[in-house]
Amino acid sequence: MGGKAWKELSESQQAPYHAKFKQDMEEYRKAQKEYYEKVDESTIRAINKEKSKQGKRKIPTRNRVLGLPGKVLTPFIRFSMEYRKTHPTITREDMINVAKAAGEAWHKLTPEQKAEYSRPKA
Repeated sequence: MGGKAWKELSESQQAPYHAKFKQDMEEYRKAQKEYYEKVDESTIRAINKEKSKQGKRKIPTRNRVLGLPGKVLTPFIRFSMEYRKTHPTITREDMINVAKAAGEAWHKLTPEQKAEYSRPKA
């Protein structure tokens, strides 16, 4: 069914397709979770390495799919994330300059100020 034909359908006519999609997505997520519970992290890394060589999109990491916490954020990374919120970037060059400025600002902080970033904020 083409895009034009889809747009011409009423919401009630689209509803069965949305319901089928929702059901299929739930089944997919369940199967994906079962796969990730069984697969080893080294297998995922090997798959992603091969996909990267082929220029294909990588599959998500095990932790992301299972909703597990990722890597622990360092105090500097926490500071950088906060710093970037107050210094929006547009281009790649802007991002580089903001990152450099964040590093310089981090070095100017006192140990007490840096300690604030060593604990996650609630």
